[in-house]
Amino acid sequence: NDSLWGALFSAEGLSDFLNRIDYVESVYLYDRDLLDKYRGTVEEVANLKFEVEEEEAELEEIEVELENQKVVLEDTIAVKQQENEDFAAQLASAQALANQYAATIAEQNERIRKEQERIEEEERRKKAEEEARKQAEADAKKKKKQDSTTADSTGTTSSSDSGSSDSRAWAGDDSGSGMSSDADGEDDTPSVPSGGMNPGYTTGISGQDVVNYACQFIGNPYVYGGTSLTEGTDCSGFTQSVFAHFGISLPRTSYEQSTVGQAVSYENAQPGDIIYYTGHVGIYMGGGMIVNASTPATGIKTQSATYRPIVTIRRVL
Repeated sequence: NDSLWGALFSAEGLSDFLNRIDYVESVYLYDRDLLDKYRGTVEEVANLKFEVEEEEAELEEIEVELENQKVVLEDTIAVKQQENEDFAAQLASAQALANQYAATIAEQNERIRKEQERIEEEERRKKAEEEARKQAEADAKKKKKQDSTTADSTGTTSSSDSGSSDSRAWAGDDSGSGMSSDADGEDDTPSVPSGGMNPGYTTGISGQDVVNYACQFIGNPYVYGGTSLTEGTDCSGFTQSVFAHFGISLPRTSYEQSTVGQAVSYENAQPGDIIYYTGHVGIYMGGGMIVNASTPATGIKTQSATYRPIVTIRRVL
């Protein structure tokens, strides 16, 4: 300001003074304009600084958020990797179970095939025994007819009656359901020939103990193919299971059991001996009686040992 006043008072005249006033005014206006521009620039810089600071703070928040998202994504990736590993383990376990199941199925199919073969073999055996039974029945009828013809020609009726008692016709199935042709279904005359066969015992097992054990199951059911003394058994399964209780092993079928041990004459039969008929088998009790798995209708029961023609008697004790 001092310089401006000095410039004015040093004017050489009024005209110079007025010119200088115009100049001072111009300078003043120029400075004022620069000052306004400066203030505006300062304010703009301040605003820009504020905006930059805000943007910087926002960017920092975004960076923090991105870091948090990164952590979350890393955790998610770790979880998914673990799930993939667990899934791979589960898949391997499932594959192992599937292989095991396939092996089990194959084993079961093989068992079913063998069981079907066994059933077919058993059916063939039954058919053969049925044919043998029918043949034996036909032979018995033929013999009876021949005996009757011989009796009529000689006039000895009593001899004819005696000769036909051992060959009396009977009907039945392989399981032991056959009946004699007389009224009560029994024939007290055995068809097994006498001959004094009475082999010694080779075990220390009492035949009466065998009979007593077998009689515990009287009344239990007959089941074809069964071997359970309580739930159900057929004739050969009954004898096999009874003797197995005493440690004596018998074959499964009645025909096979007719070949074990030693032959015994009927008059020498003792409790515990096995009596075999065509397609059927029972255990001799003594006193002319047997205990056997008879038929599906009657189950395990006792009955006359000579209710059917006897094929053979075997001693296995």
